[in-house]
Amino acid sequence: MRALISWELNRPLVVMTFFAGLVMGFISVHSDYLSPYSTVHVISATASVELSSFSLSGNAFWHVLKSLPRAGFSVYSFLVILLGTLIFRHDRDTGYALTLYTLPYKKSKIFLAKLVSLLFLIVMMLYFPLFLSVFLSSATVAGHIPFILDEAFFKTLLLITLALVYVATLTAFLSMVLRGMFPTLIGSYLIVHISTSIGGGKLPPFSLFIRATEINPSLLDSSVVLHGIFLPLLLIILGVIASERRDVL
Repeated sequence: MRALISWELNRPLVVMTFFAGLVMGFISVHSDYLSPYSTVHVISATASVELSSFSLSGNAFWHVLKSLPRAGFSVYSFLVILLGTLIFRHDRDTGYALTLYTLPYKKSKIFLAKLVSLLFLIVMMLYFPLFLSVFLSSATVAGHIPFILDEAFFKTLLLITLALVYVATLTAFLSMVLRGMFPTLIGSYLIVHISTSIGGGKLPPFSLFIRATEINPSLLDSSVVLHGIFLPLLLIILGVIASERRDVL
């Protein structure tokens, strides 16, 4: 299993896409994070300490929470779909999966190794740019970082992570039932973005992003459990079954 994961994480095209995702994620989050700071810094430089503290823990903190789902849905959903399509379909479409699948591994084990690799890259691609932008942007007011990284912040981050996990498992499942990178890419992107226009924001993964925009979101809500935990697990199970029932291509 470790050898399979290492193989997936060292594929040149996957690595190039991952680093491009890091740059895109950092630019997206960092620019959104800094957009209100011209006002906050001017106020902080001329006003009292109390006003500065209020600005950092209030306006800027609120903007950090809101910038995550706003930047995340448009950028990160596409990056996850692209990475997932490359990991699950590129070896099949280029033909060298025929060599990989002759190794003494079950198809379901290869599927799970690919999924673990994808989830690892997603976490790195989301968390590293986010925390880097927070610490770089707040370096001059390091004492206020705990006001930003509080419980509500991590609840929001977890909801966005669950949303991206749903996108990843959906892409993995579609890669098993559709033939080719293009149908997988288009199918995943279409289903994900249908959730923004149908159902009033109640369909995953957009429902999880909507939930993340709340001031102090609840992680025990039935929709969070259904869309963020149950449906991804169901898609993983269906993906494992589909991987065992089909040929290499």
